[in-house]
Amino acid sequence: MKPQLLGCIKPRRAAEIRLFIGDGIVEDASAIATLLRERRRSNHIVISDNRVFSLHGQYLLSRLRSFGISVCVFLVRPGENSKSLDSYQRLINRVLKAGIDQSSCVLTLGGGMVNNLGGFIAATLYRGLTLVHLPTSLMAQVDAAIDRKQAVNHPLGKNLIGSLYSPHAVFIDPRLLRTLSAMQLRNGMAEPIKHALTQSNSFFRFLIENADRLHDPAFLETMIKKTIRLKLGLMRLNGKTVDGEFIMQYGHCIGHALERSSNYALSHGEAIAIGMRISAEVSLAKGIGNSALIDAHDLILKKYGLPTVVPDSVKVVNVLKSVEYDKGMLQRTPRLCLLRSVGEVYRERAGCAVYVSWPVLKRSLLRNMSH
Repeated sequence: MKPQLLGCIKPRRAAEIRLFIGDGIVEDASAIATLLRERRRSNHIVISDNRVFSLHGQYLLSRLRSFGISVCVFLVRPGENSKSLDSYQRLINRVLKAGIDQSSCVLTLGGGMVNNLGGFIAATLYRGLTLVHLPTSLMAQVDAAIDRKQAVNHPLGKNLIGSLYSPHAVFIDPRLLRTLSAMQLRNGMAEPIKHALTQSNSFFRFLIENADRLHDPAFLETMIKKTIRLKLGLMRLNGKTVDGEFIMQYGHCIGHALERSSNYALSHGEAIAIGMRISAEVSLAKGIGNSALIDAHDLILKKYGLPTVVPDSVKVVNVLKSVEYDKGMLQRTPRLCLLRSVGEVYRERAGCAVYVSWPVLKRSLLRNMSH
């Protein structure tokens, strides 16, 4: 089965990332085996979680071995708590004992947690092993697997320990999404919605008009391609300015803080959805956007069953404390990407990283929680 080359991206001072998409390409595994054929004498590593591997791993493993590829599998528990330094330490001890060399490849089979954890292992072992992502969740297929950011969490915040390291290839198989629940699909939609809100009013309308097709394979494949093309545009922009990174982080400063403050009871997509909604309220508070921008956020997030309000169980003081560790902080002040309207990012002379005072951020959080 020949995959479609969706695109290539070469971020500044980084290796090229090749993105392939095709229904069944991970299950078929022939394209993956072709990539590894010249490394047949080396041991390769598959990192996955127990749940994903029980669904997709055994068949993939048997296919790779049928092509003469030597593969060892290492599993972690599902969930964000596995994305830790403890898990990292345990895994690298096991991987090193399994026997690897500089030609070994790390393949991650799973969602964003597995992609990030396995990516950090690939980035640091032997000062960098070849990394191939096989993302199995919608969120991973449109976000985590494509990004260069490989990381684990710290008790003080999400993704605080990591590195910038490009995957050699990403194989996106929409067929793998058929095992996802409706909740998991809704969680993944936060990322396409983010790109619609920040980059494309026409994509925003496309998502609104097709919200009832979340389980339609044709819609999912089209939506994934549209999202990735928008993301690649921002990644190319990163070579010239930091604007691309800040646009990709729309809603994430507050969203990551919400995730951490909820002890990860909020999924990543749920937290980013609320983070985007609060970012719209910050735009209103600063006189950048208007109430129509907030209405647009409410409309599209509710269409896909995503939350818009901070849960009562999350305390504002904990959210603000977590924001202090956001990577966008500068001079002890949060910086956010903000919007004028759907598809229109607000830019100051220095770019789209907008300083937001602590009082404005706190008032926006409280206003959100009062709805």
